[in-house]
Amino acid sequence: MLARDDYAARARRYTAGRDEGRKRSATVARLRLATFLAAIGALTWWLGFDGQVPAFVTTAVLLGAFGVLVVVHSRIESRAEWCEAMRAVNARGIARIERRWDELPDAAPPAGIGIEEHPYAIDLDVFGRASLCQLLGPAATSFGRRTLAGWLLAPAPAAQIPARQQAAAALA
Repeated sequence: MLARDDYAARARRYTAGRDEGRKRSATVARLRLATFLAAIGALTWWLGFDGQVPAFVTTAVLLGAFGVLVVVHSRIESRAEWCEAMRAVNARGIARIERRWDELPDAAPPAGIGIEEHPYAIDLDVFGRASLCQLLGPAATSFGRRTLAGWLLAPAPAAQIPARQQAAAALA
């Protein structure tokens, strides 16, 4: 199977997960609202109309249910956001393969790294639109961005080249 097909299959799976999560989120949000309004009604019954023990129990149960629904809703929302993030990662993988540069995040050099005077960074398009960095994809952390930039802007020591080639072969 081609990498593009893998990305597309995962993007479809995460899109379905995101859509299902959003649907469940809307349902739970409505349940939260209904539970909250019912709890307010029970509280009014208890405090305003001398509802005594049954009104107190009803209020406590409804507020407890509301609290549980808040937690459940938060988890559903988090999962839907995660699915959307994974969908975007896979869509960007397809964009990289198909060289659709405008659909990829900016690949500017990390802050504090100037390339204006570098001997080859501009000529070889190491950073920027349609660059090597944009093709490789964004690093997850600022340390990773700086490390990648350092590797691309400076030659490796001769002793490290075989180890890097072996690592690249293993990743391929």
